[in-house]
Amino acid sequence: MLQSTESRTDRFNYSIILFTFCIRLNSLFKTLLEEGVMKKNFYIFPPILAVINFATLVPIGIIFLRTELSLCDYISITVGGILTIIFVVSLVSTHKIEQAQMKPIDVDKLITDGPYSVVRHPNFTGIICMNIAYLFFFRTLWLIPIISVFSVLWYLEARYEEKVLIAKFGEAYRNYMKSTGMFFIKLTK
Repeated sequence: MLQSTESRTDRFNYSIILFTFCIRLNSLFKTLLEEGVMKKNFYIFPPILAVINFATLVPIGIIFLRTELSLCDYISITVGGILTIIFVVSLVSTHKIEQAQMKPIDVDKLITDGPYSVVRHPNFTGIICMNIAYLFFFRTLWLIPIISVFSVLWYLEARYEEKVLIAKFGEAYRNYMKSTGMFFIKLTK
């Protein structure tokens, strides 16, 4: 019984820390938006953002991991597995494309084949799917605000890349945008 009380106390303390973190992050975003930083040129080199993303989600997921399992939990873990497969496929399929590894400013050719024929940012799609997979694996609602924050960061990252690519490729990129979705398959053309 004592161990369970300590566990609850630890989780409560972690909850306070997480809540404080979310408030601080919110005030940071508000400041950045007011100063116009995020409207103009939000860009963090994607591998660095990915490390920050996963280094934040995994420990929090582990702290708040639900240990009991029911049928719903097995279904949840299966959904997480499917999302993980999407993550792996997106990374493997784009890893072979040299232009996909470059900063958008250095890209000299518009890529519209392979995974890019379906979505404009398959790597970011994979990472967002992996973030959601963590929610299903760890089965804790504490990840929702953090996943939301990182989804917004990936969206801002994609918007920056698109601004750069529109400046580089002009109408060709605009036409490409009309035929593909940013993160998910466009159902209507």
